[in-house]
Amino acid sequence: MLFFCGKDYINEKLVLEIERQFPKLIIVGYHHCAFELTDTLIAENVRRSDADIVFVSLNGNEQEQWIANTSASRKKGLFIGVGERFDILAGKMKRVLDQWVKLNLDWLYRMLARPSCIKHAGKGVSIPAKIILGKV
Repeated sequence: MLFFCGKDYINEKLVLEIERQFPKLIIVGYHHCAFELTDTLIAENVRRSDADIVFVSLNGNEQEQWIANTSASRKKGLFIGVGERFDILAGKMKRVLDQWVKLNLDWLYRMLARPSCIKHAGKGVSIPAKIILGKV
C-alpha cells in the first residue's frame, strides 16, 4: 500500500494509526501532496513502488485528475481516492455525526465546519444544474 496525503504530519499520524490497527499490512511508502500534479518524478516513484493499492487524498478535482494521469502509467494496482478520510483517521478532522449522514446532510455539516469548502460547493452543483437545465 502507498499513501498520498496533504501534509507530512498527517501522513505520519495516518501510517502510525494504520500500522497500529492493521499490523500485518505492508506499507511500501507515503508522500505528502505538496507537489505539482504534473511532477513526473512522483509518478515514476509510484510506478516503481509496485504497490497493489494507492490511496490518494488530494483537494477537489485534483485527486481524480492525478489518479487518472498516474494510474495510466501503471501495469497493475488499484488507485482509491479517499477525500478527507486520512484527515479523519489521523485525528485532524472530526467524523460527520451519524444524524447528519442519515439526513444526507453530511455535505452541509462539512461546509459549516469548514467555511473554506463553500467556494468548492458551487463547482459540484454547477454541472448537474447545467444538465438539468439542458445547457450542456
